[in-house]
Amino acid sequence: MVSLQILFCYPLLYGTTVEGYLMLRLCCRHEPPVMAWDISILHKESDVVTICKPSSVPVHPCGQYRKNTVVGILQAEHGLAPLFPVHRLDRLVSGLLILARTAAKADLFRQQ
Repeated sequence: MVSLQILFCYPLLYGTTVEGYLMLRLCCRHEPPVMAWDISILHKESDVVTICKPSSVPVHPCGQYRKNTVVGILQAEHGLAPLFPVHRLDRLVSGLLILARTAAKADLFRQQ
């Protein structure tokens, strides 16, 4: 859902405006909520992180989800960035998920 808001503020000293006011448009994006279960980190190494993914959370940003994702939550709450999913699990599926800390390591896993 996208909500739009129009604000009238800041009288201008010069320029063409609407009745002497600058019009600003703000756009706020709201993501659908996900379940409030924690993402359990099962094993963490320098180049690989293994987690238990809860259901209802997408793995990476897609569709309406930008921050409420496994990658986004791990970056925000645990400072793990960047992360590269080695395989995928659908949003409604829970299970073991392997994330590489580098693109080269993710490619190595995918080739095996």
